[in-house]
Amino acid sequence: MAKDLFNRYLWLVDTIYRAGTITLDEINRKWLRCEMSNGEKIPNRTFHNHRKAIEELFDINIECDRHNGGNYYIENTEELKKEGLRKWMLNIFAVNTVLNESRKLRDLSFASKV
Repeated sequence: MAKDLFNRYLWLVDTIYRAGTITLDEINRKWLRCEMSNGEKIPNRTFHNHRKAIEELFDINIECDRHNGGNYYIENTEELKKEGLRKWMLNIFAVNTVLNESRKLRDLSFASKV
């Protein structure tokens, strides 16, 4: 369970970091395409709990620009650009995500040929 939760945190940070700014609706669209979602959106309360946990665990602040359509962004991106454990973890997660997506595409391609 803790591993799944940790992976969810990393997925959320990676998604927001890559987007620069992103709405909760856009996050949920991406989340629904992710295997971890089990076809369910991230509830609003869960999203905000994840934001708090990410700040506590990784010292990464996910903020909301309410004046610009409710876009979420990472406040301290300069910290993520520095070499360190957090960057390493995010890179490992990003590679793992790409590999999992590739595996799913391969499996879908193989299944359609059968």
